[in-house]
Amino acid sequence: MSMPLGSTLDFESLIRELRRQKQKYHAKVLSSNALFANWLRSMDIGDFMPWYVWLMIPEFTYSGIAYSLLFDIPPYEIVPVNWDFNVELPDVDEWLQGILADVYKIDWSTIYEWLSDIEKLVKETVEEQYQESMIQTRPRKAVYGKTRYNRSYLDPPAVREAIRSTMFKLWVERYTLKQLREDHDKMARELQLSDGFKILLFHKISQVIYAQPSALILGYGVLGRSYLGRKVRPEPEAEFKMFNYDLELIEWLGNTLDHAKVGLVLGITPLGYGYLLPPRTVFKKPIIPKQLQPLTEFVRRRGTHQIHNITWNPFTIGNYNRPEEQRDYRKSERADQYMSLQLIRYQIERIVDPIIRRYETNPVKIRMYKSAVLQLVSLPAKRHRWGYEAFKAMSEDELVSWWKEHWKSQGLKEDVLDQLYNAVKRWLPEWRRLKLQLGRRVREARYRLAHLR
Repeated sequence: MSMPLGSTLDFESLIRELRRQKQKYHAKVLSSNALFANWLRSMDIGDFMPWYVWLMIPEFTYSGIAYSLLFDIPPYEIVPVNWDFNVELPDVDEWLQGILADVYKIDWSTIYEWLSDIEKLVKETVEEQYQESMIQTRPRKAVYGKTRYNRSYLDPPAVREAIRSTMFKLWVERYTLKQLREDHDKMARELQLSDGFKILLFHKISQVIYAQPSALILGYGVLGRSYLGRKVRPEPEAEFKMFNYDLELIEWLGNTLDHAKVGLVLGITPLGYGYLLPPRTVFKKPIIPKQLQPLTEFVRRRGTHQIHNITWNPFTIGNYNRPEEQRDYRKSERADQYMSLQLIRYQIERIVDPIIRRYETNPVKIRMYKSAVLQLVSLPAKRHRWGYEAFKAMSEDELVSWWKEHWKSQGLKEDVLDQLYNAVKRWLPEWRRLKLQLGRRVREARYRLAHLR
């Protein structure tokens, strides 16, 4: 439980609380017992993990490929398509520095070259008879003097980052469709997206995600979750379900996953933002028996890789942790790092606490105001998590405007939020820099010591 802080700072209480939290964090994450217990937990969920992976990886990979074809963004730049890590055993020098797992990001475009360019993607995955048409008619980023006004689009940095990352994150983190729609609206309003464009962003992910349980599509459906699609007579298509932008469960007709990804579906896809597709798939069929389509093979490899990595989780979370540090929290640099970050948090809460208490006595609302200020610090300063690229690309005014709209919708008062922002804005750049620096410090120091010669 957080320690209540007033306008005066009680150093003795603060240090006692920080030490308690440091010890608790060490016991749960960094100690030898924690590493072993968390490894056992990772084994416990081993049977559940494949089911979860085969739900999530295909959904967001295929949605990302759809965004790539519709918005002229190379597939490897779509974050959910290219966000995987390799984990290997460290060498002896690294092990002596407490590096329990050597983690590095995978760039799938170096393995599948067609992920690096949209034309290569089309030529690798689409049947030859459809390639020229898709390449010529696909949307293109506007280039002065080269592209036509009505055949290209502008993509300011924050909009591009939202398309390739943050819009997907909203679908992962929002637990109700109503909340998802509200957050989608706030993001679209702040980025000044047109109505047709924001509806398209929502509908394309919704179509792909809800196609999975609607019909058992080979290479996409999951046994035990996906139903056999119901054929509609006399039409040759099957029925698919999805939630539209008005949060209504609607049905649409299609034959293949292509129609969900990039097809022009009347009443769902705005004109100019989809391809008119034939009844059968436009993607290449395997020539060799038991061979998979290139996209399906890519999804299979990603999913298998994720499943194999699950037992590494305790060691990647408890990384940079020597044996003597595992035994004693007072010797742990990782625990010191956590304590330093908590100290920044308490400093921020101490600054805003007197302002909040002038307007609020409800403990829940007081906590919400403090969380709002902490979010303002952390949104552009995330290190490990994907999905926050749009916030990093926003100007400070855009970020603050989105932040106020978000917390107003949670029931907080705009005038109080303005006062809180004015109280901390001079320190925001330094807090963000310090947060990132503290987060990197232990890792950089351990690798530097391990590779000294």
